[in-house]
Amino acid sequence: MLRHHLGVLPFRDARVDLVLDKIANDGAEFVVFCGELHAVTVSPRVRLMAIRHQQRAIDLGIVITDSDAALAFYRDLLGLDHEGDIPFAGLGLMHRLRCGDSLIKLIRTDQMPNACPAPGGIDAGTGLRYFTIHMDNLDEMVQVCRDAGVTVVVPPMSPRPGLRIAIVEDPDRNLVEFVTNE
Repeated sequence: MLRHHLGVLPFRDARVDLVLDKIANDGAEFVVFCGELHAVTVSPRVRLMAIRHQQRAIDLGIVITDSDAALAFYRDLLGLDHEGDIPFAGLGLMHRLRCGDSLIKLIRTDQMPNACPAPGGIDAGTGLRYFTIHMDNLDEMVQVCRDAGVTVVVPPMSPRPGLRIAIVEDPDRNLVEFVTNE
């Protein structure tokens, strides 16, 4: 077994192979005696593989319960560009909205899921709890949300100098963080 910052990696025998040679060149330390591997220490900065990004953004899929309510929030209230809808046979309908370089995919399934996000703030549940939209008009957007009856979970605040945040709930109780750098 090879101990690594990602966990324990199995290997078949104690002989040094090409992968271990490559890791060694990136900061691992190992002792070889008579061609056999006796000890390996892998630096925390070593990565066995990294993502080679094809775009400078992520796509985020959000399963929704009501297309009209979700589009009213994301498209009409927040102002995301609605690129169009794609039907998926046996799944439902995907509404594609552009948020900067990122794509928000709102998916209304044909069969309503049984589970819903845990209500409350970031610490109310596990898993994906929120996503962040960076903007220049945080205070104005929070007021627009309040005026529309959107729940403001965290009112505008400064967790550290130069940064302001707020968190609101979408119609399905997913948390959306607004961030601005001052």
